[in-house]
Formats: sequence, C-alpha cells, structure tokens
Amino acid sequence: MGEERIELDDTDVVDEDWYGRDLTGARFARVRFLEVDLTEAVISGATFDECIFRGVTLNAAAVTDSAFTTCTFRRTSFSMAT
Repeated sequence: MGEERIELDDTDVVDEDWYGRDLTGARFARVRFLEVDLTEAVISGATFDECIFRGVTLNAAAVTDSAFTTCTFRRTSFSMAT
C-alpha cells in the first residue's frame, strides 16, 4: 500500500531532510519551509498556497502539474529541477 497523501496547513517545516520524497497530490497551505532538503523529490499534482520557501534545496526535483500560488522563494535552489 502507498504512502498517505500529505496535507499541511499553517505550520512550519524546519531543517527537514525530505530527499527523494514523493509529494504526489500533496496539499500545503500557509506552510513555511525553512532549510528543507527536497533534492530529487517527486512533486506531481501538488498544490502550495501562500507558502514560504527559505533556504530550501529543490535540486533535481521532478515538478509536474503542480501549483505554487502566492508563494515566496528566498535562497532556494532549483538547479537541474524539471
């Protein structure tokens, strides 16, 4: 059986290692991602509403059919992301 779809609202994700994590169908609203490693994450059909990304690494992440609405990105790397 697959992992549960992630849904987070009004919270902080701080100094987490989400390397290679599957975020298919995830929903995030008003989440602050601070110093999070999302290298090689699979982000498909995910929604990010009013989120803040600070010091986040999205290198080589596979991002498809996802929405980042009214999000802020500071010191965030998308190197080789698709």
